[in-house]
Amino acid sequence: TTFFKKKLTDFCMHRVLQILPTIIRSSHKAWTSYVSQTEGLLFQINGSLAIITLDRPKVLNSLSLESIRSFTKLLIACDDDPNIRVILVKGNGGKAFCSGGDIVGITNSARKGGDIHLRFFQEEYCLSSTTFGTKFVRFLSLIEGSHG
Repeated sequence: TTFFKKKLTDFCMHRVLQILPTIIRSSHKAWTSYVSQTEGLLFQINGSLAIITLDRPKVLNSLSLESIRSFTKLLIACDDDPNIRVILVKGNGGKAFCSGGDIVGITNSARKGGDIHLRFFQEEYCLSSTTFGTKFVRFLSLIEGSHG
């Protein structure tokens, strides 16, 4: 079944790469590249395509409070940039797109009397609202996971 998963993943990636040019409305700018790294995220702009990569593969790309804050800021910046037409989100590591919230960090915060556990779910909700509330930008996620 690993062979078939690989073939399906390759097919899906090929299809996405075929469709992207028709989705992206070309801006008058040449395709330039900008790469940035922030808490658990890689951010790249290629012309009118913004790519956000979840980059915490050792913890299955789980979202910490800081990565949620950074992700939210990136989405707002992309939505405010008239040149960005598509946001593509993917995960590094090959095992998981995103395992969800950083449960270890949340639990440790509660045990040690911190406040991360108090803010995490509120700010994660804001991230979800921002994701679904973009005005003009199309949003794609490349999700690959493992079953069993």
